[in-house]
Amino acid sequence: ADLVRNSVFSRFEERNPRKSDLFYNEKWLPYEKTFKKSESLEQYFQPFAVIRTEGRSTQATAFADLENHWRGFSPDQVLNDLQEFSLYFNALSSYKPIDKLHPRLNRAVRDFAEMPKVSVSWPFIMQVLRAAHTMKLDWRSAEKSLRTVESMLVRRSLFGWEPTGLHAIFKDLWHQTLGDPKKVASRVQTSTIKTPSDQDLLKELKTGKIDKRKILPYVLIQYEREMREEEGTDELLPQGTITIEHIAPISYKEHWQDTFANDDAHASVVGLLGNLTLLSGKHNEKIANQGWNYKQTRFANSDWMISRELSEKQKWDSRAIKSRTQVLSKWIIKRWTPF
Repeated sequence: ADLVRNSVFSRFEERNPRKSDLFYNEKWLPYEKTFKKSESLEQYFQPFAVIRTEGRSTQATAFADLENHWRGFSPDQVLNDLQEFSLYFNALSSYKPIDKLHPRLNRAVRDFAEMPKVSVSWPFIMQVLRAAHTMKLDWRSAEKSLRTVESMLVRRSLFGWEPTGLHAIFKDLWHQTLGDPKKVASRVQTSTIKTPSDQDLLKELKTGKIDKRKILPYVLIQYEREMREEEGTDELLPQGTITIEHIAPISYKEHWQDTFANDDAHASVVGLLGNLTLLSGKHNEKIANQGWNYKQTRFANSDWMISRELSEKQKWDSRAIKSRTQVLSKWIIKRWTPF
């Protein structure tokens, strides 16, 4: 960020400091303030450089690439150039609806903002949003392309695959597809970069220990949102710290020994998707390792619909956990469809 700032102000003639001061106070400083997080301005330049070099820029070459791109630019021209995509970056970084963008696209932006950030995908996402915002890409195609990317990222993360190597796909995806959803779907998989099939993902969800997956809070929040939409309730989620609650706790000896025959029986289900829910931070601390009767009562008064739904269960054992795992797994397969 300091290098870019210095580059901009080096373009003023030394004998006219008043002009540079005026530019800083009236244009540059307000621009910096559009970045809500202190680190966001620094983080913006890498995806912006990828966009401006059509995928050739790397972290190491970003500033040199931008300097080359801005050769002969005035300070105002550099600023105008930067402003072209910063609106979309800021919406992804710290979500705020983008004015005059189709509501369905704003929902997609919100979802990307809530996901664990896979920043290598952002140059493509930003260009799709820019094209849709300026009416160069119809909103339906833009939404389908964005949801294709989301499905790929969610499925891979649930399967336990790290985003290693994804830069190779996303760096020039826009220039290869121009946001055409069919072309996007055909290019987000390669011979080395795969996305789990329905069958493989379903098997992993039904038997795998999902509780440590970074994507899990996002997935459960999406389930919560869908429940609220079906009920016609306000989309605003409970505020404060969100935690993942193991319904049958990791440490089960105190109140749960009668529920599980032995350690192996407990270990086989405690990390399954069906044994996990959302709670507010303080609520989670209070119920900790308590027995089911206590948790059932507390869930009934939860701010989270996903937890209130659990209170209807009379018993919480291996069978209940596997049954809920099946329900949630099928919902995931449908929500993040293959492409």
